[in-house]
Amino acid sequence: GVAAARASAVRRAAEEGDSSLVRGKCSRKRHLPKMQKLAPGQTSGELHQPSVRFRGQRFFGRAALNATESILNRQRQRVVGVSALFLASNFTTLLAIALSARYIPAAFASRTPSGFASASNLASSLNQRFRFLERLPGSPFDSPGRRRLRIGPSKPFSSSANMVEIEYGRSAPAVVLKPNTFKGVALNSPIIERVKSNLYADGALLLKGIADEFVLDDTQQSGAFISFQGNVSNSVLSAPFGKLVCSRFLSCSRQKLWWMNPSWGSATEEISDETQFLLVRLFDPEEPNHIKKYAIFLPILSGAFRASIHSQDGKMYLKAESGDANVVSKCARDICYLGIGSDPYNLIRDGFAALSEKMPSFRVREQKSMPESLDWFGWCTWDAFYSDVDGPGIISGVKKLKAGGAPPRFIIIDDGWQDTTTDASAKKTIADAKLAKRTDNIPFWNVVSVMKSYFAGLLSRILGSIAKPIWRYHDEKVAGAKNDSLHVWLFRKLSQTIFRHPLLSNELQTNDWTKRLHSSKAGPRFLSTLADGCFKDFIDKLKQEEGIRQVYCWHALFGYWSGVHRDVDQHVDPSQSAPPKDLRVQSTVKQPGPSEGILQVEPSLAWNALALNGIGLPSPEKTSHFYDSLHSYLASCNVDGVKVDGQAAATMMGSNIGGSTITTRSFVKAMEESVKKHFGPENCINCMCHPTECLYSYKDTAVARASDDFWPRDEPSHTTHIAHIAYNSLFIGEIVQPDWDMFQSKHCAAGLHAAARAVGGCAVYVSDKPGEHNFDVLKRLVLPDGSVLRAKLPGRPTCDCLFSDVVGDGMSALKIWNRNAKNGVLGAFNIQGAAWDRQKRVNALHTQAPGTVEGVLRPSDVEGLVTDPNTKWAILANKWSNDGTLQSSITRKLGGQDQVPFSLLPRQSIVATVAQVHRARSAGGEEVEWAALGLEEMLNGGGAVLDERCVDAEVGGGSTGTLAAEVTVRGEGTLLVHCEREPATVLLNGSPSPASFSREQQALRVPFKTPSARASAVVTLLFLAPSKL
Repeated sequence: GVAAARASAVRRAAEEGDSSLVRGKCSRKRHLPKMQKLAPGQTSGELHQPSVRFRGQRFFGRAALNATESILNRQRQRVVGVSALFLASNFTTLLAIALSARYIPAAFASRTPSGFASASNLASSLNQRFRFLERLPGSPFDSPGRRRLRIGPSKPFSSSANMVEIEYGRSAPAVVLKPNTFKGVALNSPIIERVKSNLYADGALLLKGIADEFVLDDTQQSGAFISFQGNVSNSVLSAPFGKLVCSRFLSCSRQKLWWMNPSWGSATEEISDETQFLLVRLFDPEEPNHIKKYAIFLPILSGAFRASIHSQDGKMYLKAESGDANVVSKCARDICYLGIGSDPYNLIRDGFAALSEKMPSFRVREQKSMPESLDWFGWCTWDAFYSDVDGPGIISGVKKLKAGGAPPRFIIIDDGWQDTTTDASAKKTIADAKLAKRTDNIPFWNVVSVMKSYFAGLLSRILGSIAKPIWRYHDEKVAGAKNDSLHVWLFRKLSQTIFRHPLLSNELQTNDWTKRLHSSKAGPRFLSTLADGCFKDFIDKLKQEEGIRQVYCWHALFGYWSGVHRDVDQHVDPSQSAPPKDLRVQSTVKQPGPSEGILQVEPSLAWNALALNGIGLPSPEKTSHFYDSLHSYLASCNVDGVKVDGQAAATMMGSNIGGSTITTRSFVKAMEESVKKHFGPENCINCMCHPTECLYSYKDTAVARASDDFWPRDEPSHTTHIAHIAYNSLFIGEIVQPDWDMFQSKHCAAGLHAAARAVGGCAVYVSDKPGEHNFDVLKRLVLPDGSVLRAKLPGRPTCDCLFSDVVGDGMSALKIWNRNAKNGVLGAFNIQGAAWDRQKRVNALHTQAPGTVEGVLRPSDVEGLVTDPNTKWAILANKWSNDGTLQSSITRKLGGQDQVPFSLLPRQSIVATVAQVHRARSAGGEEVEWAALGLEEMLNGGGAVLDERCVDAEVGGGSTGTLAAEVTVRGEGTLLVHCEREPATVLLNGSPSPASFSREQQALRVPFKTPSARASAVVTLLFLAPSKL
């Protein structure tokens, strides 16, 4: 009562402008925050930090105030003088004043005479901010009558004396508070809370020393958006985000312009440049009675600005860049999302759901439809032919795979089919280089040619004499240097001046990066290899004669690597009633302008082929016409979709046209709209697209590559390839279905790649050269009809290895989980020994002899699979060698938390199916245990099980006294079923079927075959009840 009176006095004083009482002149004033006079219309929330200190302890009472003020403000009530609340002798009194009847009835009187509905609204609103531990016995929470809740402060300041009981109802005042001695964990404070320069996450210190420029702008139930508010307008906004306080973190950071990869650490200094995803563990799993708590940082896009995280001077920095010196601002609203939760997968999912609401430029994967190509075996032409692809080679490749029993139903015609050219100046550079080599063959009377040849040859010899020392200097000093080093500065200057000509000449003669798209149609070289020179007839032949269901064609986001030629010919879409009058794209060659952040990661962007040659950008008003022309031509040839490569190049092209975010979004949006129009929104593979400007622009397309390429001849890359995809999928997999890229079935690491794709939930496609195949590997992935047993989700690391360095600590295995229709699948991999070297910027071996790794498999490793601790599970675990040879196989029955230990030599892998054990019961209570494990021969054999159930014996074809189980399957091979004992009869589609039973393994094997991927078979198991045996 004294405290309530005091609050009333302070309120009146604040309204009258008397600051003496507001400042709290009393014996406890040393514990009060400095108060200011309230301006008219100003709420107390604008004067206080979001927490209070009382008697040397920090309480989260501000959370209660925030919630109360939010409710009252919505009712157009103004709360003032809340400084008096800090005089409360304990948290009970504090909360009692905050929710006292003095304020609540006034706020709700106009809404409902009884106050019941208003009090219910109050409790519901508070429940969004707090975790109510107990709803006391009585009527249900949502039904009429009296209600009671017990709440209290968050740990570690909770005590029984501070617990509060709230009681409200029709016959009671709106809110009545009673002290209570209930013991237990109490309500949570606001989920994200700033106290001076520290940031607290769910009561735990997360960041120390956060700069004043960062403001909590939009606090939500499980997280908050953070805004940047500076004092000076700039195109680059950066400030210390604080020192990270955690036990361990996982980051996904850009390793190149195009791609990102994972890294792990525990210290702020270990955070890499251009970090786009940061998952933090806030507890130590070794501590007894630890409480699981994770945080996620997602730097995002805001207007024209794009954010990333890096470490500097022992602190974590948040940097926002526009990519255009003319696009400046003092602030960036909602530039980073920070979420808190106890489950890392739900935390990530909820975080991206919040982002998609904030940024309508993209949608999450669950809202998109998946392409048909994911469920069919595919073949890509790239590693088979590179850019020399031709028609006969494609036909040969398809035929060879069909003949071996792994028919492709989906193919990608990769780079090499298009009509490309170089600029006139580039052609002159090439001609000069060739001229210098044949001086003696030029007629003497052609004085001009002789002089050109002489001077070109002289310059070539002079520069050639210093080329080797320059490149040696590059390899020894520049390649591993930081962007702000003297070596990088010097080489950049050389590349822009005297060394530009030989560098460009070398690029022009050795690769395709300097070529531009000349026409929307197939190129003359490629068409000349077709029987009748017609691209459409060739596609029709693939479909009609070779059984191909879908054909995708490759192109870069800007048409080709160096963009569009200024005189590119467009295809006229016959469906357009009024085609554009001007069929020329009118492109402009523009020099790339890499951002400061990506140059720290990849300084060579300042002197690579794109920087030397420039990129031909379609004029903004012609962008939609360009994609429409390209895609309408492909659609008219019966092509079904596209693979759009080189997308990250758009992030370098924003200078003077609005910045990287605006430019990238405009091109991706135009591309997606054209894909949607001509192929359907799902029929697109996004590639080389890991900057957030790209990822947060995918509103319709549903698939994107999850890592750098499969490099057949880069030995260290094969283990890192798998690690990068698995951990990147935590991030990318919320937006799209991750694509794991092609591999080659006869490669020395084919077994490792095949096992990874079996648990990846991805499309399975290879890039074998015609006739160079390992069908033993392929037939474990591909069914005879060309379909694949694809898991349903993006394959992601299990919870126990999220924060383990699975490529560099020498002891951790990578474990990946996924789900099938009726069971789970786990993969375990020893991929120690090599990692991406961020200094040398290459995949590098860090040990020549990686050792054995050990671990355990549990049914609970499959997220969401184990919901009942009493349920039993059967597991089939097959161990595979690097080349795809089966090493061992085990089946076992176990509980949800039970473990199956394993050990793996370098590049060995395990793929395990985890299936629920069912009990077929008779009317008399007799039962038999069984579990359907799927196709025994396949890597992800559990994907063949479409349905399983226990049925009435008479329905299953049995008689009284029998127990029946039904399994619906697809594919061809041997169905493996864990059985407690041998069934009396096995039926296949209602007819008796041969089967074999191993009593020692408790394993039943039933051969079956379905005619196609769309068809299924029903296997019925009839067991005699134990009493009938």
